[in-house]
Amino acid sequence: MFDIQNRQFTVVSCANCGYSELYRGQSSGNFVDLFLG
Repeated sequence: MFDIQNRQFTVVSCANCGYSELYRGQSSGNFVDLFLG
């Protein structure tokens, strides 16, 4: 069970293989730059 009431998470998943990763909200900008940049 996740305690996400006071936290923001971002889930990134692969449409091909179904693999997904969970990121904490504070560092979300960094991994978005990896995918887009």
